[in-house]
Amino acid sequence: MATIELYARRVNLMSDKFNSMKNYVNDFKNANESIRNQSFMIDTGICNTEVMQNNIQATIDKQQAELDSMDSLIAQTDEFYDLVISTDESVAEAINQSKNDFYEEYSYLKPDEEKSGWEEFCDGLETVGEWCKEHWKLVVTIVLVIAAVVVVILSAGTAAALITPLLPSAAKGVLIGAVVGGIVGGVVSKSTGKTFFEGFESGAFGGAISGLFSAGLGSWIGGGVGVQLSVGKAMLVSALSEMGTSLISDIGDIIIKGDNISFTSVVLNAGFSFTLGATCSKISSKIGDRFDIKIIGINKGTGSWKFAWCRECARSLRYGDSISLKGILKGLGADVVDDVWDYTMEIPKGYFGKLSELWN
Repeated sequence: MATIELYARRVNLMSDKFNSMKNYVNDFKNANESIRNQSFMIDTGICNTEVMQNNIQATIDKQQAELDSMDSLIAQTDEFYDLVISTDESVAEAINQSKNDFYEEYSYLKPDEEKSGWEEFCDGLETVGEWCKEHWKLVVTIVLVIAAVVVVILSAGTAAALITPLLPSAAKGVLIGAVVGGIVGGVVSKSTGKTFFEGFESGAFGGAISGLFSAGLGSWIGGGVGVQLSVGKAMLVSALSEMGTSLISDIGDIIIKGDNISFTSVVLNAGFSFTLGATCSKISSKIGDRFDIKIIGINKGTGSWKFAWCRECARSLRYGDSISLKGILKGLGADVVDDVWDYTMEIPKGYFGKLSELWN
């Protein structure tokens, strides 16, 4: 298809060029008129100037016709130029309107250089939203960890009532679970060919949720905070915690991320997690009985951190005494030593979890 390109700078010069040509023609005409007028002063008796004067007049008439033609050309050029501007503005307006309608329908196709500051801000929020949607487990884990830290700090020095000891206990479970689960998950993920972050995100989430469930279920089933559970009850707490974590993970992926996970897979994953949790708890209990780790001052003896934490929990429940920040931190340290075999079992749990993913 043929294309006509008009350059505004050159088009603007057309009238000036034509006027310049007109001036040259007009000067030539004036010169001929001057010669003709001077010829009238010649004595016709000496020289017959009629033929010369007729030729000069013919030239003058021709120049006048050219001048009239140039005036018409200049007028038409200006009219054409005005029409081009008007048409160009109309076309530009139509194109911009069509473009705006198109971008309104397909906003994701709009180039960044054409976006306003507000649109760029909204795109940024959308990008953040998409990232949070994709990494919702990490977001939830961060929220839980922050909440746990706040609970630990605010619980210190407060009157306990009945539920207060449960809050710092749950906070401890979230903090320890997130750290241990994140590290183990990252290591397992890295060893199976994926990135450390992928495993850390999933592991930290599972550890935080499982730690939260374990604290609540352990206190409920055991009848109080800091109560030593029997092997059967510990297996039940671990099984229910792992199953609850699996259900929340799968349902969250379905609702938030939009993953296509069948009901059958959700149930099978929950059942697998229940069995895995109970089995690993039984194994860690057996290992703990054979290789019991007791450190004087931490989880052994009347002056240990564990004893101090349990005593503060008991006094809080019985007399409503406050729980100190030092007592909470001591309980945190004692739990790490007491449950070291449980944390060790997170490694085979992680690998069995990977096998479950491959099976699904």
